[in-house]
Amino acid sequence: MAVALQATLSGLDAPGDPAWLAKPYRAAWRLTPVAEVLAAVAGAAGVPVQTSPAAHTAIAGARVVVIDAQEGPLRGVLARLEASQGIRFILDAGVLLAVTPDDFAERRTVVRWYNLSAYHLVDANADQPAPALGFEFRRLPNAMNGGEPNSSLFDRGIPGGSTPISDPAAVVDFIQRHTGADGGWEHAGSAIEQRAGDQLMIAATPDLHERVAQLLAGLAAKSTVRSAWRSVSGLLPAGAQVRTGVMPRSEALAVAARITAAQTLVAAGFMGQIIHAAARQERVILDRADVVNGHLDPDTSPLLLGRSLEVKAVRGQELTLLSYRLAWVEDAGPAIASTIRAPAHGGSVASIATAPPTAGHGTAGDRTAPAAPVPAPATVPATAAAAAAENHRDFGEQVTLELPVLWSWRPAGECFLAAGQALVLVSEHPSGQAVMVVVEEP
Repeated sequence: MAVALQATLSGLDAPGDPAWLAKPYRAAWRLTPVAEVLAAVAGAAGVPVQTSPAAHTAIAGARVVVIDAQEGPLRGVLARLEASQGIRFILDAGVLLAVTPDDFAERRTVVRWYNLSAYHLVDANADQPAPALGFEFRRLPNAMNGGEPNSSLFDRGIPGGSTPISDPAAVVDFIQRHTGADGGWEHAGSAIEQRAGDQLMIAATPDLHERVAQLLAGLAAKSTVRSAWRSVSGLLPAGAQVRTGVMPRSEALAVAARITAAQTLVAAGFMGQIIHAAARQERVILDRADVVNGHLDPDTSPLLLGRSLEVKAVRGQELTLLSYRLAWVEDAGPAIASTIRAPAHGGSVASIATAPPTAGHGTAGDRTAPAAPVPAPATVPATAAAAAAENHRDFGEQVTLELPVLWSWRPAGECFLAAGQALVLVSEHPSGQAVMVVVEEP
């Protein structure tokens, strides 16, 4: 025996809306066999009612209790029968057919193809990291994602997520987690598979397809949200009072208005994408020489000076997660000249390299004193002829290397920003205090 409860009709599998669904009907069933109930429904609707073999087995012997206080549309009666008896109704060739939920899903399953590229979900917004400054010959591990590709999906509990997805498998997982709570993917015939890279093949009922389309549209909307950030960097006098960290935007802009030698960078892109802006100067320096067959083989390296802004913003319901990686590298004094010489003729092959001294503060490292130049030979011949003989006997070629003295600051990290907040960072500088202000563009 099952007692029917009030429920909303989940929908007939029928084109349009049959007029008989609106017919008034008042149920008065007290432990009535389900077969008699279905016969009464057939009489009220004016259409034949049948049961599938599986549904007949499932509800055989069941009795129904439904007592309506007043007349209502027949649609409500069918909804209560579906909810209480665990069956579904479909209209097939003019016959109202009672089937099991699995039969219902299998009969209504259709196959549709979804192109994830059309939804801007596969590699739509490639990351744009900032160029390395100073002597970063190899890029430092990215503070935003550990140097790994951005393939995670931030789920803030709302359909649509917060950041683009670069892996179709993550899209499949997201769809299943947000549409399978009612067992929609457990019915016979339902399936979701990745095909041909950015193609999804989904076999499901029309209502499940509708939910999938809504989820993909939500993800597409999130992946095309623009994001723009501005950094203002410059100097304040030593000892000047300035608050650091997260603060109201108006207070941060007031700090930015006080600094001198200011430089403004603006990076624009999409939410969840690594974006950057940089102002840099490139120099080529002679900083290395290898000894090959008794001869010096000089080598050069690029030196990038300037300032850069690299950020990634992920929008939540109330807060924005800002991952930042900033850099400021400049000359801290005259370059040091260091002379190296090849070994005496017949000596073993050696590689001689020098490391440039760098003055720094923050995440890049501690302040380091410049290395002293290589001293001249202790014995200085008295005559030019003796000097030439001495050089020929003990020394080969010589090369003067340029060793720049640099000041660098590379703050990196993450913070949460509410609407109307900004970030202010401060570091020591040879000319006072270095300041960086990071704000979101309106």
